[in-house]
Amino acid sequence: MRIISRYVFREIVASALLGTLLATFVIFLQRVDRYFELLVRSSAKLETVGWLFALALPPVLPLTVPFGVLVGILIGLGRMSTDGEITAMRAAGVSSRAVIPPVITFALLAMLVAGASSLWLTPRAIRQSIAILNKLDAEQLTVRVPSQQFVTWIDGGFRPAIAEAMRQAGFEGKRLVLQPPGTAGPNVARRA
Repeated sequence: MRIISRYVFREIVASALLGTLLATFVIFLQRVDRYFELLVRSSAKLETVGWLFALALPPVLPLTVPFGVLVGILIGLGRMSTDGEITAMRAAGVSSRAVIPPVITFALLAMLVAGASSLWLTPRAIRQSIAILNKLDAEQLTVRVPSQQFVTWIDGGFRPAIAEAMRQAGFEGKRLVLQPPGTAGPNVARRA
């Protein structure tokens, strides 16, 4: 690469990184609402929530990298034009087309980054974040209740007959108070 090409490339990269960073931050904050909620309502470890935040970045990159490339090219070349560097290049006998190879090189590199993020990073990040969220949701459950059965914590056993009686009486999904063995029977809360 010639000196001019390296200079143009550096001008574009600096602006593109800033544009990508800002766009990623804005879109990232719109997509992580549920992670903030998870941080507040659950007992998840800080490192787990931090990992979820990190996993939320790859799905954003395919949107923000092209935006950053556009911003970088426009700001970089615009600044060079405003400072009179393009005019100075022409006056020195350097063709205006000398600017094209670094711009195309940068655009191709950014395309590879966005493509890799879209094809490999995003699906893996989504898969891992869903697995972590499912695990955290499962930890929030206090008791697993099989279908048509209730768990009584009084004597530590299942009582499917009580669940069936509740269903037949039309109290399905209503509150149930279990009484210890040897009493008259289950005390079923009344409908509200």
